[in-house]
Amino acid sequence: MARILLIDDSPEDGAALEELLAADGHVLETVADGASAVSRARVADPDLVLIDLLLPGTPSWQLVRELQREPALFGVPIIGLSTEAMGGVRRRALAAGCADFLSLPLSREGVRRTVAHHLRSREENDITQTRPLAIGTPAIRSRPRARLLLASADAGFLDLHAATLRMRRYQVETASSTAEILARVDTALPHLVMLDAVLADGPGIEASRRIKARRREPFVPVLLATDGAGVEAALATSGADDILVRPFREKELRHRIRNLLFLASAVEGER
Repeated sequence: MARILLIDDSPEDGAALEELLAADGHVLETVADGASAVSRARVADPDLVLIDLLLPGTPSWQLVRELQREPALFGVPIIGLSTEAMGGVRRRALAAGCADFLSLPLSREGVRRTVAHHLRSREENDITQTRPLAIGTPAIRSRPRARLLLASADAGFLDLHAATLRMRRYQVETASSTAEILARVDTALPHLVMLDAVLADGPGIEASRRIKARRREPFVPVLLATDGAGVEAALATSGADDILVRPFREKELRHRIRNLLFLASAVEGER
């Protein structure tokens, strides 16, 4: 299932697309004007954006460029809705960053094929979702998805964040104890470990120390979640690569994970 944002002032286009995309399990959200499109996209956090290239007000190519420049939308494909006769509009939109076009009137097979292609392409690159490195990282980039290991004594914490990250197409395993984590790090080979402050057999800080004490490759970044009172101790003694203060938003979690996956690819590329 993907979240798709439609920027279009036509109720007819919106209704047709919602019906087509729902059949494939996707969720469509619509914004009717270009003026609020970027702020809405920032909140909606879509997997793909569809945009009418004849929106009133802001020129479509300019809006495409603004969407491309939005950090929260990095790597999100933007597909323009246009007629074949709109050659000049298409060229400007393509130059601004449009990945593809859907011809109006919409074709069921055309919509499904184009959307599936771009969602699949994004999924294949989903391990880092970052800008290209100046160094080669073939071993990391060849993996289709990032494997994450989440650990907590709180089953609710694991259920919530595992489900959220699986929706973003990460492969997620869970653990509840330090012993289980250490075994999984060596057998499941996760690309990243996220630890809660409390585990079934001790604090997350200790688990982080033991993971970072390993003298084995590849480098595995550790993200440690803790409350505000535990930040100072976590920074001083955990050895974690990043600290996330609870409570945190889903978007902040994904941002930290992407940054740490980028760090891992950089470290591996330098070896």
